[in-house]
Amino acid sequence: MERLRLPGLATWTRLEEKCSVGKKLTLFPYEPERPYGMRAYHPPQGVRNFEPEADFTNTKAKVQIEEIICRGPGRSSQIFSCKVLEAPVEERPAFYQSPLSLIPKNKNSKARRPPLIRKLVGKVYDTCVSSIYASDLDRASKAPGYFSREHAAYAYYRWNKKTGYPHTMPQFYGGWMTKVKDGTNIMGEPKFKYVGLILIEYIDGRSIEDLCSREDIGEGYIGELCPYESSFRISGEGNQMRHVTFNEKNRQLVIQIMLHGICQGFQLGVEHHNLSPENVFVTLKNGTQDLEEIRVVFLDHDDTQVWFETKYPKLPGNVSYCLQKLPFPTHPRERCSVVALEKFQGWWPPSAEGRSADEVEKEFRQWLLSEEVFGPLVEATDKEDLVKPDKMRPYANKRYSTFDTLDLIGERQDAMQDVIIPQVLTLLRNLEDKDSLGQEMERAIQRALEKVTLHNTVTGSRHPPSHHKLRRIRLD
Repeated sequence: MERLRLPGLATWTRLEEKCSVGKKLTLFPYEPERPYGMRAYHPPQGVRNFEPEADFTNTKAKVQIEEIICRGPGRSSQIFSCKVLEAPVEERPAFYQSPLSLIPKNKNSKARRPPLIRKLVGKVYDTCVSSIYASDLDRASKAPGYFSREHAAYAYYRWNKKTGYPHTMPQFYGGWMTKVKDGTNIMGEPKFKYVGLILIEYIDGRSIEDLCSREDIGEGYIGELCPYESSFRISGEGNQMRHVTFNEKNRQLVIQIMLHGICQGFQLGVEHHNLSPENVFVTLKNGTQDLEEIRVVFLDHDDTQVWFETKYPKLPGNVSYCLQKLPFPTHPRERCSVVALEKFQGWWPPSAEGRSADEVEKEFRQWLLSEEVFGPLVEATDKEDLVKPDKMRPYANKRYSTFDTLDLIGERQDAMQDVIIPQVLTLLRNLEDKDSLGQEMERAIQRALEKVTLHNTVTGSRHPPSHHKLRRIRLD
């Protein structure tokens, strides 16, 4: 029996039927409303900004499911690998997503271009509702919230040019809606619904969790990671397998790249709240291209928080997330400790078995500050005489900022607000020529800003609203 059905009652379609291998899905471009569902985010408001009756003739895409990756009742999402069958005639702006076609669009052409050949991953935010019990309905109602939050993270990184290799966020191919069968009504007629979906690049690799076993401590306790000593086969060019052994040196490299990605996120105003060995992946590929060095990618971002999307920017004085004021990513020594990385202990930081916590912390701090990892805890410089940064190995450039610099920026800003500006305004109010007050005030404040502001730029900018440059023509 393919569906759950009782005579005279509505039925629900099984997940296996909604997303099965070989099934073709038509995708409609969709930019969800601002993220919600976490305490820091705003509550949901109004309609979810999708019009099924709109004309998607030139903007829709089509994909075919090739492999089921994760699926099952109680999940917030269903995940599969897919290939692109048809790319849109009119792609969204590049800051929204990486294009689904192989070649750039000819402005005068209305023909479809060849679709992307690299494998992608589709993540459908649809919870299986097989009953009318409150627990099932509650999970289903939360699915759009998961979609909005994960989309916000990917879209923000894409907008700030930090998705795809060599970054720790996978390449992002946009937010979409797709129509799926949802069972039958009491008359036995088929029902359909629209569900949210994101497309990202397929990561052909292993998670840190998969590369380890866990200590068997006892029920209710998860022990340290125990890395396997054997080599692992990771796919290479032409489906040739490459063997990699994750000795201590390679494990340290994985954590080094991971910590750089976390600190780069801090500088953009992003906090990865649920980073764990299960969603940190290791690969040796960038699409179909083989890489000579390990690549690390973060997946699953429904708990990743984008500061610009939270309630906090509207509070007095909160123009930006504090670490966005720094000229470089925060030095990992300032934010990372063994306690903070407890989930990864055993892989790296080192195991605490037979050692005191202070001894393990000391070894880990020495590693963080070593020249071959992140270097000493000093403010970096961007002088022109320095070696040009390696864009393909950003973690290896060792250019980081410190909290001392953040304190100095804060002191300068306080001086501006509490001392300099009041003095300037007092002088301007005493001017004899009252008609020149506006111009003189503008010039004086500008000069004051130039003198006392150490670093006036903020790294990262807000992702445009969902309606930006997305015009839909309604059918008559």
